[in-house]
Amino acid sequence: MVRQQRPPAQHGMIPEKSDENAETREQQVVGWLATPTYRDERRYLENHPALILSQTDVLLEQRIAVTMATRASLLAQQHHLREQLATSSEDVQLQSQEELAEEISQGSWSPLDPLS
Repeated sequence: MVRQQRPPAQHGMIPEKSDENAETREQQVVGWLATPTYRDERRYLENHPALILSQTDVLLEQRIAVTMATRASLLAQQHHLREQLATSSEDVQLQSQEELAEEISQGSWSPLDPLS
């Protein structure tokens, strides 16, 4: 039986470890994304070489999907709240106009009365 050899690691690349703790990597991804400058990002990556592994791509794709879903949900909620606010505002305006019309028709309102 001929044993196949693994290709040599490319310069600067780290072989993948399947037993690496995914939770730790996710914390590292969050830390990396929170770096304020490109220089800090580079230093962070230099100090956390496991982020170069392909499993990190999966974590990033998951975070992007969650972020996009959350954003879509928030936009839908915002739209719904704006519609409710517009409807409520129209209802209050209409109610005030109806109350004023009723007061005028009953003779209980005078143009000299302050509006409430």
